Amino acid sequence: MAGTNDLGSSDADLICANLEALHACCATEGVAHTVCLAVPPSKFACSEGAWPASVAEVRAAVNVRLAERFGRALQAPSPETPCAAVSTGDAAAVDRFGGGGGDHPLKEDVPPPPAAVAPSTAALRERLPPFSSSFVDVAELVPWAPGSALWEEDGLHMSAAGYRQLGSALAPRLQAELDATARQMLK
Repeated sequence: MAGTNDLGSSDADLICANLEALHACCATEGVAHTVCLAVPPSKFACSEGAWPASVAEVRAAVNVRLAERFGRALQAPSPETPCAAVSTGDAAAVDRFGGGGGDHPLKEDVPPPPAAVAPSTAALRERLPPFSSSFVDVAELVPWAPGSALWEEDGLHMSAAGYRQLGSALAPRLQAELDATARQMLK
């Protein structure tokens, strides 16, 4: 989720080029799949007369281009998948997806795998699908509205409740994507 801070000072071409470069860096580093989150709504991009119309126009243009560039929409899983439990509030499922908090080591802090593990890691890398991406329209998951408890008073940032709603809606979609990638790798 990026691009919000650029809406008032950059055009859609520059914002999209920067976001595309970010995803290209991920692909270069071996990330098999990225998820592009739309530039979220805000008081400044949705309110009539509060800010120049160009802010809303640039946001709309960026999101249309990102949706086209980053492919299919990331779908919610079907109710038959184990990750569907997240959307129903299953605490154990939420913990599996990291909802329980805790520190995560930085990439630099993770020691390299032992030599005996390297061949299996290399074999798995060979099974990775070609780089792919998907797109999520944040406005569909956390709509902006004046006075909404999902947004801070500044009208620009989501509140804790808004981020919880975003995370709760994204988690099952991301898990479904990870499950599909894992199934493809293990074929």
